[in-house]
Amino acid sequence: MLGKHQSMSVKTRQQQRQFFYILVLQTIAPLVLVCIPFTLLLVVFGAGMSVPQAFVNMEAFCLAVHGTIGSLLIIFFTQPYREPIIRMFWHPFRTKTPAIIQFYKIVSDVGGTLGKFFGASVVTILEVIYIFYQHYNQ
Repeated sequence: MLGKHQSMSVKTRQQQRQFFYILVLQTIAPLVLVCIPFTLLLVVFGAGMSVPQAFVNMEAFCLAVHGTIGSLLIIFFTQPYREPIIRMFWHPFRTKTPAIIQFYKIVSDVGGTLGKFFGASVVTILEVIYIFYQHYNQ
C-alpha cells in the first residue's frame, strides 16, 4: 500500500501514508479500549477471582465510547476534516464561505476519501456537530 510507484504523485503518496496511519490508529483504539480490558476480565473471571465492580464499569464505558473515539480520531487527524471543523467552531465569523457549504464539502469528501462504509460514523458525528452549530448561531 505504501510502496513507491513511478506513476504516483507526491501528494497522493502523502495522502495514502496519512490514510494508513489513520487506519492504524483506528485499529489500535478498539484494541486498547475493548479487547485488552475484555481479555483481562476473562482471565480474572476464569481464574476464579472476584471481579471488582469498578473494572466492570470501566469495561462498559470503554465499550460505549470506542466507536466515538474512532470517529474523533478520523476528524482530528485527517486534514480535510480537521480544518473545516476548526474554522467552523473557533473562527465562525471569519469564514469566507457559509458554514453550510463547508459542512457539505466535508460530507461529500467522505465518499471519495474514506469510502461510504468507513466514513458512515464520521458523517453521523459531523451531522450532530452541524446541528449544534446551527442551533448555536440562530
